[in-house]
Amino acid sequence: MLKTIAFVFMFAITACGYAADIFHAGDCKFVIRGEIVSGDDQKFYQVFSAASAHCGNWPRSAISELVDLDSKGGDVGIALAIGRKIREKELSVEVRDGSNCLSACVFILAAGNFKMPTGVIGIHSPFFTSLSASEDSKSVRKKRDSLIQSIKKYLDEIDIPQSLLDNMLSIPPDQMKVLSLDELYAFRLAGQDATFEEMSIAEQAYLFGLSSAEYRKRDANVNSACGRFEPNDGRLACRKTVLLGISIQELRRREERFKKVCSGFIQKKELMACVRATIGLGR
Repeated sequence: MLKTIAFVFMFAITACGYAADIFHAGDCKFVIRGEIVSGDDQKFYQVFSAASAHCGNWPRSAISELVDLDSKGGDVGIALAIGRKIREKELSVEVRDGSNCLSACVFILAAGNFKMPTGVIGIHSPFFTSLSASEDSKSVRKKRDSLIQSIKKYLDEIDIPQSLLDNMLSIPPDQMKVLSLDELYAFRLAGQDATFEEMSIAEQAYLFGLSSAEYRKRDANVNSACGRFEPNDGRLACRKTVLLGISIQELRRREERFKKVCSGFIQKKELMACVRATIGLGR
């Protein structure tokens, strides 16, 4: 059953709110906490730039390069700008259990190449954080149309269905619709982004010496062969044997070969080629 939670606002959130707390949390992990206000996009750029040496290392994972969100929203334009930076740098985004990502914050979540929303995700119709009382209806309509068009363009850029915006527009600004897990997946706000998923499959298929189609076919058999439990050394080894079609003894032999041959490589292209040769092809 869908849940709709009503929030009482004192008019709209104004642009004079406190800036979000944005900081580097070690490695290539970043935190955004609080209301999104003017200047927070530049603050995020600065924090990311200062820590960029920790990003882009290979192999990457969904939890190694990410932004941890906890925000009730704020300035839509600033949220879109932060989202574009996250998309450009191919970062994942998480909303932890006990955290919120509401209103404009959802646009930041949407930008992740992998999205992990275990907290509360809520949407409503976008509204202006600051608007002069002297504006006439024609002027406000023009500004609102411009805002909506900018959101549509952004969603198209990051491969998010326009149905997300349609649902937002159906919820008054003084209410909040909490999205169910099914809705999160339907709006592509959970899991792997479609584009990055294809890229990840192609990369993994290359390492195992397979086509993308054959990799998907074999990967579908992993759960039945290795069990549906959390990844650990035993399950990861089992997964490799299924993908490669070899015994655990042969896998161990290839892994020893990898350690001897590939330890000196640090560049991604060279290391991937060495992994493919030793682990994937058993040379």
